[in-house]
Amino acid sequence: MKKYSILFFILLYAHQATIYSFSIPKFYHGRIFLDETRFSEETLFSFDLLFAGGTKHFDRKGYTGRLAFTELILQLYQNFNKGFFLHAYLPICSVKLTDVEPHGSHSAIEHYIHQADIYSPGLFAGWTLNYEETQRLDFIDFTLELGALLPSSKKAITPFLFPVGYTEKPGFAAAAYGALGALEWFTTGLYVQAIVLNQAAIWSSGAYIKLDHIIPRISFLCAACGDGQNKEIESINPWMMFSLYLSAELDLAHDDQPWLPRIKIFFSKPLKGKNILKAGLGGFDIGFDY
Repeated sequence: MKKYSILFFILLYAHQATIYSFSIPKFYHGRIFLDETRFSEETLFSFDLLFAGGTKHFDRKGYTGRLAFTELILQLYQNFNKGFFLHAYLPICSVKLTDVEPHGSHSAIEHYIHQADIYSPGLFAGWTLNYEETQRLDFIDFTLELGALLPSSKKAITPFLFPVGYTEKPGFAAAAYGALGALEWFTTGLYVQAIVLNQAAIWSSGAYIKLDHIIPRISFLCAACGDGQNKEIESINPWMMFSLYLSAELDLAHDDQPWLPRIKIFFSKPLKGKNILKAGLGGFDIGFDY
């Protein structure tokens, strides 16, 4: 029993099974955490479209106002043999600032500011292992992924106060994930991600528990997420955030109709941190596997 307990804790800190999203964490809203395991089945193709948004009053760098943001994320995956896969990621972000007012000696600016653009699209290569030859566990999964975030357009870099993108130069990303399953419906895992931009880094880590199809076709997930930035990047101060993520998913696919979609609703809320805006984030995701 002791050796199985040790194995459990090693795997618990080994990280979640696949990258389902490589969205860059933002200091002004909760973590977009997408949890689905990447299977190693050859030729598997996956498509996901995510929409998220939120709003919050802000007091930042001498200005007050109201922030409203939306994000649209398109992701494509293609598996090959021996667990290798490619992952393309295209994020579109919109930020609106309204009722902007200066404090003290700060100069007056426009009361309404709107910025929308594609920011930091990504291309990644990964390898995943799904191991099911276990006696007491349902599975043990592990994934590694490496890739690059492509440059954002110059106008996407510095909308005043709340930048949409991070850099005009490429960023480099790496991630490790692991998960284990038991009881046919229980999954737990962790993940670690790092993104290097302009000699600074954005890091992400977290843990989750998933009740996988605990009700026919329906799954629930709860995750604790930590994100941060270690140095100033393009006028964005170092920050750190801890957030709670909740989701519910309806999986319509079955053996006769495997092409039917997965539909997920989610909510993420920052709980505490440094140099952050505690804006909640809600949205939905629709995905297909073929």
